[in-house]
Amino acid sequence: MESLRDFWRFLDARGPAGLRAVLQEWKLRCGPAFAHIEPLLEPAGVVARSWPGERPDLPRRRVVAIGGSAVAVCDEGLSPRVELSAQDRALHEFRPAVLRSAMATALGLRTSTVPGDRTPGQLRLGTWEPRPALAFAVELVTHTDRAAVAHLVRSAVSADTKPVIVLTPTAEAWTDELRAWVEQRRCVLVSADEIIHAGSNGLVAKESWSSQLETFAQRAGLRLAAPIQNKRPKKKRAERLATIEKIEKVLVETARSRVGMIRASIDAGRGIPTIPHLTRAALAEEAGCRPHDVTRVFQDAAGKQAATLYGLVNDAEALWRAKGARGSR
Repeated sequence: MESLRDFWRFLDARGPAGLRAVLQEWKLRCGPAFAHIEPLLEPAGVVARSWPGERPDLPRRRVVAIGGSAVAVCDEGLSPRVELSAQDRALHEFRPAVLRSAMATALGLRTSTVPGDRTPGQLRLGTWEPRPALAFAVELVTHTDRAAVAHLVRSAVSADTKPVIVLTPTAEAWTDELRAWVEQRRCVLVSADEIIHAGSNGLVAKESWSSQLETFAQRAGLRLAAPIQNKRPKKKRAERLATIEKIEKVLVETARSRVGMIRASIDAGRGIPTIPHLTRAALAEEAGCRPHDVTRVFQDAAGKQAATLYGLVNDAEALWRAKGARGSR
């Protein structure tokens, strides 16, 4: 999993209206998270008039057109001159609907169909639906000004007759007063940085999201028969369980085979041998699924045994100690 902290901080610092930047700046500001954010970006149709400094704390460079090309120049001489192509200068942005879809999918929400921002800095992500006919709004609030964040949070909470879940990119703009105000109204404030990170196939909810939902349920006075989870459609869940079963079967068979190989080596006096590494791609091919399906299985609570088995089949000593990891004794 990859932290998206740098991206959430960038969103906090620029706000939704200012999140247009050249790809170079997205890379600088998002760090390792850029690889996961880039698929959400698209060209804005305009070119940059300024260029980021070598570091975030340095002044921006001025873009100067020279003939058919352009250069970025730092008037204070703190960053080197850079020649730029038209492609370099192209500003990239994410559409609110694209970010909303990615976040709603990660959090197991029913994605909102409300077009664009309800107000500047406020975006309806969707609804959390713990059971049929019971839905609670989930809002994303972003702004560069702390007072504006508080205003937008209060606006999001006050606009609904039912409790609301309000997300902000980070918790840096929260005050004790705002937290107390939200809690008094049976709502919760949640930092996106604390509940969403990046997986191999896009944005993914952290385990802490379930805890936030538990807190929200308690404040909202909900009584649910089962522990709150990040809900998935039943059909998809059934498919995931079937994939888990196929992967576990392959891993058990692999474990048995490798235990036999280890036993033969020990009996021959050669000790525990080096065993070939089973890649996720090879495991997926053997199980008849895709590599990212294997990753999802290992992230799923129901796939805990599969993840354990995968670690064992790639560790000869641990596998021998386990004598085949349950199924190979």
